Amino acid sequence: MTQYPPPQQPGGPMNYYGQPPAYPPPGAGYGYGGPMPQSGVGIASFILGILAALGVVITFVIMSSLITRHRTVSREDSEVMAAGCGILASGGLALVGAILGLVGVNQKDRRRGLAVAGLIINLIIVLGIGILMMIGLSRS
Repeated sequence: MTQYPPPQQPGGPMNYYGQPPAYPPPGAGYGYGGPMPQSGVGIASFILGILAALGVVITFVIMSSLITRHRTVSREDSEVMAAGCGILASGGLALVGAILGLVGVNQKDRRRGLAVAGLIINLIIVLGIGILMMIGLSRS
């Protein structure tokens, strides 16, 4: 004679002895609907922060090569103007990324990790460019 487990009770799954299982069944996930989805604007903020950081680094590499090559750099050089535009474009990307990061941090029912990371990266870049611009304006 084969023994069969007792039928399922309305309170949820039970094991053979009528007790609830020690662990959730496989694939149950966390919470009611599985893991929360990632914030789309948080991902965008993080990507813009990385692009802005790359723009700043590339611009500084170009400027340092100009300075080592020519020893003197004037404000009227086209390379200097291009580098200034690169810094301003990177600052604009970082500003948009910071705004998207704020939106992503304030979203409900979304994971906020990349939004926080993007917000921090973008704010550091915006503050750094702002400080550099204030130093440059005070010397002119």
